[in-house]
Amino acid sequence: TLVKRLSLNTQGGLKGIVAQLEELSRKNRVSGFNFFSQEDENDKGFFEGKIQIMTMHKSKGDEFDYVFIPELTERNLTFEISELKLKPSDNFNENLRRLSPIYQPKSQKDIMKGILTENLKLLYVAITRARKHLCISTYEKQRPNDKYTKVNVIFSELLGVRGE
Repeated sequence: TLVKRLSLNTQGGLKGIVAQLEELSRKNRVSGFNFFSQEDENDKGFFEGKIQIMTMHKSKGDEFDYVFIPELTERNLTFEISELKLKPSDNFNENLRRLSPIYQPKSQKDIMKGILTENLKLLYVAITRARKHLCISTYEKQRPNDKYTKVNVIFSELLGVRGE
């Protein structure tokens, strides 16, 4: 959205957009989100008492007293091969790898197993960031657009929670 807005309001094409983004990154606040300088990010005391919102990927290597993982559903992070839907990019990446003469092509099932393995690693990263308290939430409901959201298997199987 930000890049789209910039492209409509910026002269000079891509170079103009990049210049605008550089200028925005130097500001402390854009649209309610704080941007911190590299010095701030390197100073662990700077974040003391502040809430940080980040992706599971971004959290790797850090620890926090409290970690919240919202909406852990099969739709957001699946661990069941039957629930996994391959994206066009998954096949695209596999087709790129096949260009190498030494690459051993993978079947669709092997690609899916690899994605599930990466999802487990990602969840491991997320849950091991908490020093004092870890809170994970989930939900199950029928969405207005008829897309059913299923409780993540972590809840339904390991914790004994059953969605009705």
